[in-house]
Formats: sequence, C-alpha cells, structure tokens
Amino acid sequence: MGVAKHALCGAAVAWAFAMNLAAPAAARPFTVEDLLGLEGFGPVSVDPTGHWLVLERRDPYVKTPAFDYSTRNDVAGSRLRLVDLNRPAQARPLIPNSDGPGDIAIAFSPEGARLAIYRLQKHRLELGVVVVATGEVRWLGVSPEEPYTNRAVQWRSPTELVAIARPDGDLPLFYRMSSQAAALLPGRWATTAAGGVAKTVLTSGETPALRPRPAPRSLVLINVLNGQRRTLAEGEITDLEIAPGGSHVAVLTAGADIQPRADAPLQGIWGLQTERHNLTILEIATGKQILVDREADLLDSFISWRPDGREVLVFARNPDTPWTTGRFLRVAVASGAATPVRSPGLVPEIHIRPEGVYAAWMGIDPLLLAHPAEGPQAARLDWYRLAGEKPINLTKVLPAVPRQLDDIESDSVRLIADGRAWRLDANGGVLGRPMSGVDPAPFPRLERARRTAQDVTAREAIFWQGQAAHPQMIPTAAGAAPIDVPLGAAPLAYAPRSGAAILDRRTASGLEEILVARAGAAPVVVETINTRLADTPPARLVAIDTPGARGETVRSWLYLPPEPRSGASPPLVVRPYLGERNPVPYPEYPPPLGLTANIRALVGHGYAVLLPGLPRVPGAEPLEGLAARVLAIVDAVGARPDLAQAYDHQRLALWGHSYGGYSALGIITQTDRFGAAVASSPPTNLISIWGDFQPGWRIAPEDGLWIVWPAGWTETAQGDMGAPPWAVPERYVRNSPALLADRIHTPVLLLHGDQDPIVLSQSEEMFSALYRQNKPAELVTYWGEEHGLSSPGTVRDVYARGFAWIDGHLGWTP
Repeated sequence: MGVAKHALCGAAVAWAFAMNLAAPAAARPFTVEDLLGLEGFGPVSVDPTGHWLVLERRDPYVKTPAFDYSTRNDVAGSRLRLVDLNRPAQARPLIPNSDGPGDIAIAFSPEGARLAIYRLQKHRLELGVVVVATGEVRWLGVSPEEPYTNRAVQWRSPTELVAIARPDGDLPLFYRMSSQAAALLPGRWATTAAGGVAKTVLTSGETPALRPRPAPRSLVLINVLNGQRRTLAEGEITDLEIAPGGSHVAVLTAGADIQPRADAPLQGIWGLQTERHNLTILEIATGKQILVDREADLLDSFISWRPDGREVLVFARNPDTPWTTGRFLRVAVASGAATPVRSPGLVPEIHIRPEGVYAAWMGIDPLLLAHPAEGPQAARLDWYRLAGEKPINLTKVLPAVPRQLDDIESDSVRLIADGRAWRLDANGGVLGRPMSGVDPAPFPRLERARRTAQDVTAREAIFWQGQAAHPQMIPTAAGAAPIDVPLGAAPLAYAPRSGAAILDRRTASGLEEILVARAGAAPVVVETINTRLADTPPARLVAIDTPGARGETVRSWLYLPPEPRSGASPPLVVRPYLGERNPVPYPEYPPPLGLTANIRALVGHGYAVLLPGLPRVPGAEPLEGLAARVLAIVDAVGARPDLAQAYDHQRLALWGHSYGGYSALGIITQTDRFGAAVASSPPTNLISIWGDFQPGWRIAPEDGLWIVWPAGWTETAQGDMGAPPWAVPERYVRNSPALLADRIHTPVLLLHGDQDPIVLSQSEEMFSALYRQNKPAELVTYWGEEHGLSSPGTVRDVYARGFAWIDGHLGWTP
C-alpha cells in the first residue's frame, strides 16, 4: 500500500471521527432494518470518449425482487444511471421507463455510442445493447455467461459483439448455486417414486472420468443493429479475447478433470483449477479453427495479444505438474504453432490463490516479471524484455519494482516505484526526470472478470495521486492540471478525454455519494444513496495496539456505541477471525456480503465490539494458543483507564461467521471466560470437511468436480493441516472444535444454511457433540440459505436469536 493510499485511509478515519463529534441531535441507533434497507453502488463505467459515465445503483436490499440468486443477489436489485461528463449533473436513468431492476453494465462499444448490458429478471439472464444517448434497448435473445472469472462479452467493432452464450434460459453457476437443489431434486425424487432410477456417478483412478458434462456453450457473433447472430464455435467455452483489429479471437475451453496426485500437495503451486484448459484461435470471418497444443494445460487467467494481432501470449504447463514448471508460449495466428518464450536464467513470478502471471507486450517483444534463477539477485523481481538471446532488464535502476505497469508503448514503459513516476526506454534507460512525491491512484479494479482485472496494464490514462495533506490526482498529459480530491473521497475512475475524475465519498453514518471532479472546479454530486441513515451516528472507534507473537505491533479495533447509555455498561462482543490483520478499520460492505455478523448492527443493539488482530503465527497450529492471544487483547483493552466504563468487562461473548465461527468455537475449547458464543456457518471437524461435497456438486456434477477445494482448504489454506487426515490424524483432532467438545462449557448458538458450501453437517456435528454431553446449545437450520445470508426473514431471525442468546446468557437488557 502506497503513501497516498495510506493518506486516504487516514483522512477517511479522521473524517469519521469528525463526524462523530458532529452527530445529529436526534440520533438513533442503527438497526437490523437499516441493514436490510441499505442501498449500494456497483461498478462504474466510463466510455472511451470520456463523454458518458454509467453507474450501477442497487435498490434497498429488502426490495430485491428475489433472494435465490446466490452470490448475485446484489445485481438483482441493480439499476443503471447515466451522467453526461461534459455537463455533470444529477444522474438520470440510462433506460427511460425501464421495468428494472436487474440491469448490469458490461462493456462500452469502441466509440462509446453503445453499451452492452445484462438484465437479470424472473430467473433469466439476457444480453442487450443500449444506445447511450437515447436509452433505446435491443434485447438479443442470448443467455450469456457470467463474466465472473473470465471474459464473456467483447466488442469486435462498433456494431458487432462476440459473446459466450449458454443454452436458452440457463443461468450461470453463480446465480443458481443456492436454488438448483429446489429446481432439480423434486424431479429426481419423482423418478424414483415412479420406479425409475435417478443417479449421479463419479469415478477415480484408472477408470476414465465419468461424470455428466454441461450442455455446450456457443461462441456467437452478433450484429447489434439487426440482432442477427452467427455461431463461431461450440463446446465448454470459458473465455474469449479478440485480437487487435478484430480478425481473430482466442478461445479457452475446459477439458478433462484434474485429479490430484497422491504424492503432491493440494492447491498452492498446483493451482485452483479443477479442469484442464485448451486454446483455440478462430478466424472470425471464415470460422476457421486453429487448434493449439492440445496436450498443454493453459492457465485460465492470462491471455495477451500482440498489438498487431499476429501472436497471442499464454502460459501453460504439462499435465500433472505444478504451475511453477510452466512456461510462456507465443502462439502464431497464421499456423497455431506454439513456441516457448526464451527467458534463459529467469523464473517467472507466479501469484498463488488464485494463480496468475505478470506479462505483457512491448511491440513485438514479450515483457515478463521474473527473478534470476540463481545468484545474488535471485530474490529480486524485475521487468524483462525478451528480445534476442539475452533478456533485457528494464527496471534494474529502480529501487523496487511494482507488478502494475501504467503504460506500455513500442519503445518505452511507464510505471511508479518508490514514490516516483518513471519512464524507461526499451533497454531500461531513464527517459526524462522522474516525477517525485507520487503514488499510483488507488483505483479499484472493478472489472468483474478476474483475468481482465489482473491485467498488468492500467485501464485508465496514466494517473497519480499526490502525497499532499489534501490529495490531488495528477494526470500526466501535457498541460493537464491537478484535480483536488475532497476530504474523505476515493477515486473510482478517470476520463482522460474530458478530464473528469469519478470519486466515491461516504460519510461515517453510511450516506454515500458519487462525485465528478475537474481541475479548478467544485466537485458535482451526481448520485446519493442511504440518505435515511443521516441520523444514525457511527460507532466510536478506538485503535488497540498490542505486541504480537514475534514482537511486532498488532492492531485491533474497538467499536463502541455512539453515546454511553444509562444503566449498566454493555457487554463486549469479540468478533474473531484467525489470520486477520486489521491495519485499518474493517470495511463495511453493502448487502448481501455485509449481512453476516455486521458490526453496525451489533453496536446498534448496544454492544461494544472488538475486532482482534490475529495474524497467523509461523509454525503454530491454527488453534494453538488462540484463546490466550484473544484474551490478551481483551485484557489490554480492559486495562486502559479511558475505557474503564466503556463496557462491562465481566460480560464477554463471541460472534463469528465462517472461519470466524471456527475461531470462536476454537477459543471456547480453551477458556470459559466467555458467557455466550454465536457461530454461523463454521467448519468444526477438519477430518470430515476435508472430504465433504458441497450441495451443488452433489446435485449437479456437470458444473465441475471440485473435490480438491475442501481438501485443499483443509490441507494448505486456512485449515493449515499440511497433509491429508490419514497422514497426521492427531493434528486434525487438535484443531477440530467438534472433536474437542468435552472442553466447551460456553453456551453455543449454531446457525447454518442447508445449501452452504461449508456443509450443514459441520454445525450438526458440533451440536451432536454438545447434545451428547447435555451442554447448552441451539442449532438453527435455514432452508434455502447458502454461506451468506440472503432472505430478509433469515437476517431478522439471525439477529433476533443472536441478540437474545447473548443477552439472556449474559444477563443483560439493552
């Protein structure tokens, strides 16, 4: 994180404190109904000419038309709003008289006149195109793929789209994970009841892979003027990237399932992919297919076309090998020949979880982020131009090297390092005098597709944020004036042709604004949401610093009710999450992501809430000393004289979700100081979760065989067991709260959805262990709910039960 980004965070916190001091006289506490009524903003899009801004505004969550779209419930309430950046004013509907919500912005056409959009309504996702100036819409009758991991729609020209189309009316996976059980199971049960057979079959080992494959998807070319479309290819298509000039398109397709090797660790350098991927290059005009090395397994997060469209750069590995053995391939369009990129003595930098590489083109030469294989500089990363026999180190003169490049031309590259903006020539020479006192503007990468979001080249014009007390955005165009950033605002995008910066500003109460700012002019507020929260002051925020296991300073955050209430001091609810570092206050996410264990809702009920900093201790097992670490932070808070009356130091509770629920349950196996615990969707038995099937996999294996995900999570991710259960069974037992239930004496409320990928049996096992011992516990199963909360009725019940559980067991009345 750069200095300027720290400055923004610091300014935002300082502004929050200022807002605390200026709380409205008729203040009221934040409630669960306020949480359900939250509006939100989705991604913002600026057209290539800098004329139009389109933003997604989400309706109050409680008014969402349906709540069974799994992780995509948010876009079901989305409406598109339009701003003319040449004359910024209050945003207006992009589509006049729209029957939304459910509209999602996907991509502007090259000249900015049209916008590809999706509409999610009545369990159908459809692709359409809007004429931006008039709002006229043409719906194209295509059920598109979701651009969640990779690209699903791309413009070939101002009037042509290439899209991945699913079978008519078939929702993408991430829209139906929580609803497909209800859709598919009744028919299967009916088949069995009628005397037939309804089954799924999976195989392992020497038997050839046997599972149902999904219905083929189509790659279609669409004329948006008349709606006519032509099918270019069919198959398990997962990604596309059109060549510059539009003559060809690179297409990724899913191949055989990847079964892990028994002698290798799961995930990590072996990756998260569950299927192999192949590359095909299509000539769009003729439909000619050029198949590329069908033996190689392609990384699904990297495709880069040479600027002249004659080659495409990809990253591949041999099957049954880790990604660290992979190599870059430059694929010639004319022949499909895949030639390994020569990078003698270099090891490419590979990001893990999710796996990704850092590369681009400088003219006809690949650029690669890598480090020497050996020697004194073996640990240093640099950008190399691969031309001729020996790689050319472009960044050797820089003190440190970023993974992000701000601009690449045929003979130079721009980037920001060590607070200075550099322009380097093709041999690593410094061009001009570096601009000092700058950082990259912290634009959020709002592209939905992971691959395009990881592109190492900046989306906007080269743009920096100054390190001033009042930050500025500094365009690099000759003669461009800096743009002042209002206090508390963060940049979202920049339109270089109109010189407009798009900013987001959120008050401490939760009111949020989108602003358009220009040099020398006052910013214009173009959209505002959550105005109903103006009379709900935020929590009082206190930073708590304590020593960590290695002597480092660990920061925690204490959230207190806005004003002390009369009567008894409130309880302290600790919201633990093992592995969490909290250098800045926890961000407040809009629904549905922010519905679980919401800090404002807990504080609004009257609790003090502690978010302890719990970085993982190298070499320690997950639950090793966890309660002692948490209680050390609790006691450090209690020892501060200024907090002596802030909360009741004898009334302690825990509330955790997911791995936070695991953390809470692990804590109460080691201490009795907490009077109550609430755990939602917790892993409890690392032995059983290692091999659990998520509900969607069991019902629809055609969506993929993802068995390595829970096993990989347990072995090499948060579970941190390091090996399968049969190899280190004692380690699994020591770190599984359900197998340590004899040590629990704290009343436990367990909350779980039946469609949760952390399967319901995890909470059932914990409840059974407590029930067997006649210990106070309650298990609530929410039918149709997944890992996060969805239905407003569920949300209300979760908080009502959680509050009652803690209040009752701690003997406290709010």
